[in-house]
Amino acid sequence: MGAVAVLKLQQVGFTVAQVEALSEYLDSQAASKADLVGTEYRLDAKITVVRSDLERAEHRLQAQIAEVRSDLEHTEHRLQAQIAEVRSDIDITEHRLQAQIVELRADLKAEIAEVRTDLKAEIAEVRADLKADIAEVRAELKADISEIRADVKGEITTVRSDLSREASLLRSEMQQIEQRLTIKLGGMLVVAVGGVAALVKLL
Repeated sequence: MGAVAVLKLQQVGFTVAQVEALSEYLDSQAASKADLVGTEYRLDAKITVVRSDLERAEHRLQAQIAEVRSDLEHTEHRLQAQIAEVRSDIDITEHRLQAQIVELRADLKAEIAEVRTDLKAEIAEVRADLKADIAEVRAELKADISEIRADVKGEITTVRSDLSREASLLRSEMQQIEQRLTIKLGGMLVVAVGGVAALVKLL
């Protein structure tokens, strides 16, 4: 730092110690600039080397990427071939299953027809058995009803005869009671007439 600069700093208000410190700092900064220039040249060289390494690495990566792409294309072709094969197998299996379904349907229809025939025969047999049972039950019921009617008629006849006898008894008893009442009334009239005659004589 020049003397003029030092004088100006002192005039502004810097102390001698401050001016000396500032002068030392500026001197060290000048030395640092020179170091920075040398460092910059070294860094440029290193950057050049790094760029070269990066370019080589980029080429290697591009080659690897191309190789991976090629592998992926081969894999894709293989997978497409496998998918086509699987689809073909699925189609074959589908046709086979459809044929089996058709066969099962035919078998089921035949079995259903056979079951229907068997059921119809069994139903006809059951109907015949039921008709025979019903006819037998009807005959038994008719016999029971005839027997009940005969019993009821006999009981009715008995009850009628009993009622007739009881009615005759009641009639005879009523006639006897009527006769008794007539006799009693006659006696009472005789007594009453005698009493009236006695009262007439007394009056």
